[in-house]
Amino acid sequence: MTKYIFKTTSFSPISEKKPKQLVVLCHGYGGDGKDISILANNWRRFLPDAEFLCPNAPEICAVNSQGYQWFDLNNENIEVILEKSLAAEKKTKYLFRSNFK
Repeated sequence: MTKYIFKTTSFSPISEKKPKQLVVLCHGYGGDGKDISILANNWRRFLPDAEFLCPNAPEICAVNSQGYQWFDLNNENIEVILEKSLAAEKKTKYLFRSNFK
């Protein structure tokens, strides 16, 4: 089985208790986990018992080699987009099943 490793920016609960919620923030096309982590840092005060995860997508972005993509958006074929969306979902589900049981 393939193991997917996502580099993740994370924030532990500010309450310093065991997490009661897990919030996963996914960045946009060409971004990374650090980009979206600004939201997590601001939202922590409203969810003090939540752990926040901001993973990088699994692929280097096709148009921005400094960023990441969940799948390539250069193809406009709806079937290809659906196929790639489902593959990205599968990779992400695998990450959480493997690491957060």
